[in-house]
Amino acid sequence: MTTAATWTPEQFRLLGDDVGRVLQGLRELSDDDRRAAAKGLSKALPSLLGELPPAVLMVLAADLGASPAQVVRIIREGLLGYLMDDPEHWRFVLERFTARGPDWARGLEGRLPRRDVDWFHVLLLDELILAHDLPLPSHPGFWQEWHFGDVTPKPGRRWQEHFIAACAVPDGLGWRDADASGFLSRLREGMAALRAAEPVDDEALLRALIEVIARGDARGPQRTALIWAEGLGLLPLLWGRPDLWLPALPGADVAIIARVVEQLPQLDLDDVQLGALAAEVLARPQKPPKRAVIKALDRVGAPSAELLEVVAAAAHDADSTVASRAAKLLERWSHAATARLGLWREPTGVVGMAPVVPLGEPELWAELKDLLAEPREDDPLRHEQLLAGLVAIGWEQGREAVWARLGELLETASEQVQDQELRWPILNDRHGASNFDDDPDGEGCRQECCHPSILADQLASVRHEVQTGEFRMWVERAPLTEFVGWRAREALEAIGEVPCLLSTPTHAGNRVVWEEFRRRVARFVEVGRPLLATDLLVALARIDGAGDWAELPQASVGEAGLPLKEVLAVWQHPVAPAQLGFREAVLGVQGFELEGEEPRVAELVGNGSSWSRRFRPRPGERGEHAAVMGFLPAHPSRPAAEVLTRLPDVGAATTTSHLELLLGSAFRCGPVAALAVVAAVDHVTPAHRDRIAGALCAAWDEGRLAPEDLAEPWRCGWVDELRLGSHQRQVALLVALAEATGLALAWPALVALVESVAAQERPPSGAGLILETLLRFLPEVPTKVRVELPHVVALASRKGSSKAVKVARLIVTALGERE
Repeated sequence: MTTAATWTPEQFRLLGDDVGRVLQGLRELSDDDRRAAAKGLSKALPSLLGELPPAVLMVLAADLGASPAQVVRIIREGLLGYLMDDPEHWRFVLERFTARGPDWARGLEGRLPRRDVDWFHVLLLDELILAHDLPLPSHPGFWQEWHFGDVTPKPGRRWQEHFIAACAVPDGLGWRDADASGFLSRLREGMAALRAAEPVDDEALLRALIEVIARGDARGPQRTALIWAEGLGLLPLLWGRPDLWLPALPGADVAIIARVVEQLPQLDLDDVQLGALAAEVLARPQKPPKRAVIKALDRVGAPSAELLEVVAAAAHDADSTVASRAAKLLERWSHAATARLGLWREPTGVVGMAPVVPLGEPELWAELKDLLAEPREDDPLRHEQLLAGLVAIGWEQGREAVWARLGELLETASEQVQDQELRWPILNDRHGASNFDDDPDGEGCRQECCHPSILADQLASVRHEVQTGEFRMWVERAPLTEFVGWRAREALEAIGEVPCLLSTPTHAGNRVVWEEFRRRVARFVEVGRPLLATDLLVALARIDGAGDWAELPQASVGEAGLPLKEVLAVWQHPVAPAQLGFREAVLGVQGFELEGEEPRVAELVGNGSSWSRRFRPRPGERGEHAAVMGFLPAHPSRPAAEVLTRLPDVGAATTTSHLELLLGSAFRCGPVAALAVVAAVDHVTPAHRDRIAGALCAAWDEGRLAPEDLAEPWRCGWVDELRLGSHQRQVALLVALAEATGLALAWPALVALVESVAAQERPPSGAGLILETLLRFLPEVPTKVRVELPHVVALASRKGSSKAVKVARLIVTALGERE
């Protein structure tokens, strides 16, 4: 080849696109050509990606001394499995990278992405760690991907250390083999070889597996932990060490509980251990384990006070078999069952909203740096704090100083983004390519790619406007989120021109206390600035406990100078409550339409949006940002309709966190929010359901959720429109509320559900269990509370011997005894 100071992309292409041919060409390079190729690889790599096969690029990178960052870019191209087809090629790459030394390997570890770690990255890094005897990574993504490689025990590869570290990653345990028996066979063979070659710490391995259960990992990893225990030959040790697995049961999946109960006849548990097992199992809803455990308690001669309390509660169990056996145990132990459990109480009325602490300047710049460099949504509260902080610093230091600093952060973020190949081309204009496409309607420009953070997108957009004077539209988002973005843009454009924001929360839940709102308005009047229109609208929807509006200073609003008193006059008019309508399904998802509960002054101050107009969330399109859920505490119904629409598309964690934000901020949660909760429990795990129940109880205690609102979805027929099926998960939610001493909150909803089931000509198969739940809690309801169940009474009078009819008759008897 012709010697050149630096190779061009075309010279690399001449080596060919076959790994064997490229290896031969590299061996034939002169020293000068090798130096030129090594020098040119960095600049040539972007144009070679997508042209040459990744296996070829990896061979070039290994032989020519590529940096860890360049290797990671190649790894992201995928298709490196072809490199493994020939052991000689893989050995060549591994030898070259190993020769780079331990620091190069540490650099490769430092390039592990936060998520979506590639299998080849893990494979290569692990080999380098073993070659240089480096500490094992703590990165969760490394271990989650490691589990899906060849993880069978092998001598000489620090396998025990690897396995224990992998088990420490939440929800990371697994395997990629559909054949469990084959996997078990390979585990046994590998473990036998490992035991023959090196000492094995069985207890350390067992403790690592038990931690998967104790931590409350998802169902799959927990069940996999038992498969691993069997394959590693640890089951005898496991069942012989109840001191290890009993404390882990609170986090155990139902399958783990079932396996424990299956072993009960063979387990040598003393009275204390049986009591601990009973305390965990009898509190769960599954009937078979409870029946087995209550039967096993026959062995206990002298129960502890804790066990007596557990069995006394079981005497009120919805399952009559468990309840009767528990009652017999109490009788044998000469302990009377309590008549009531004290589940009915009034809400506490305690409002526990923590104050929001403003960010200091060093913390603000550090937070912004992290936000811009990482592809993640901004935390709703952090979003508020950062906006408020930028406006405050701008008033103190001036507009130019703030935007100069923001420009530096954005430039740095742009370089980091390009290095990491993230799909957020911030400020690509300076590299000769625009990130905006012309709008054919002439209404501005939109970004095709977006940062998940609303604030990050607005910063990039407004910064361009500050630099060039050209208006550029921000990234288009979902309807309600668009308004959140507009409010952020208004604040950023006002940096250096206004003393503060009216709407910055003073307390958690996006609350703004009245005195602080009045003080902020006064600051605007003092400096002769008009109030920001969107900022005022958001603040009015956040004021908690408004005082006398006439006390507010006379101010003007927006560029038009609208008098504040005119805005407030409109704001104080009553607003129509939210009305939910059902539309035809779109893409198989129930459609919704919501009117009412609009911010009263939105159109007046020129801020009409989906918050103030008929709202029709659309399945299949981009979803709303988490910040929307608690953005306007006085208007929770539109976010609730969004939750309803997205239930089939998002996971349990997202649904739960959105509902917690919604329920934790709404001034009054209302029936639409209640419907979102009722529908959501069909899509979440029991652990997430309990979190939702906790948020409901908190809202009720604080006077923001009425029991009648929780019952309204059944009373008005909304639940029937959603066709929720057997309602067993809704019953489980109401049971969770009741058992958390929230029976007064759950009771109207439970009555409405039972009545709707009893009214059907043919009650569903689970009707008996639903009625049994009401019967279980009926003794807890104070006699002053009127209980009317006309449909249950009618069901009890029907002929037949179904469980629903039998339980209905028991309820009628219990009602007679109350009178």
